[in-house]
Amino acid sequence: MSGLGGPTKPKDVTTLRGLLPRPNVTTLRGLAPVARKLAVWDKGYPVPGYDSALIRKDDFGYWMKYNEYGNRNSDYGWEIDHILPISMGGSDDLSNLRPLYHRKNASLGGGLSSFF
Repeated sequence: MSGLGGPTKPKDVTTLRGLLPRPNVTTLRGLAPVARKLAVWDKGYPVPGYDSALIRKDDFGYWMKYNEYGNRNSDYGWEIDHILPISMGGSDDLSNLRPLYHRKNASLGGGLSSFF
């Protein structure tokens, strides 16, 4: 586990670099699921020494693996989080979305605390 309670550095990864195009968009309405996922993934923080197409950290410092998207059984799973929840006036625009470690996302519960 990392110092923030998240998982440690992943050891086994396969490369995705060059397999999927990186979208240049500000809104995700109407995009294919893969393009939406990549656009949000790119908002995560690259980790020095690791391929940023495969490994990133979220806003809270938790490690995420690109290929573990949506996997709540993984120590590196992540989800797309609304910074300001839809129920509180947030939107699906890329500016309001971020990649977030799945356990942190579940702990926020969609409330205003997810904004900070």
